Amino acid sequence: SKVDVVTVPVIRSYVAHRKDEGYMPASINFELSCFKWLFKAFYAEGLVRYNPAIEVKYPRTIRPLRSVPETMIRKPFIHE
Repeated sequence: SKVDVVTVPVIRSYVAHRKDEGYMPASINFELSCFKWLFKAFYAEGLVRYNPAIEVKYPRTIRPLRSVPETMIRKPFIHE
């Protein structure tokens, strides 16, 4: 079947392509989780022998550091 042509290298190539297109890691992670769910369903129905998406790692999401408001820096925590 056509599902059999989707292999680990194909999915990794797709993830790399999405990165190159400028998609954010969170968007790619969402798509990858959809692949994983889809292949899990295919496996349950006997359409595939294994889930190639489970071998592909999620891209790391970069979270910005939280900043402390300027008013909190100047204000003492304990009033004397």
